[in-house]
Amino acid sequence: MNKFKENINSFILPIVIILALSLTRLIPHPWNFSPM
Repeated sequence: MNKFKENINSFILPIVIILALSLTRLIPHPWNFSPM
């Protein structure tokens, strides 16, 4: 069960990061916000 959780985390984390990056690209962010 622990191994299963690790697999889900390693699968979901990159997707969340990619989604966040694409969202920050799509949404015009304010000037005081510096992209990572």
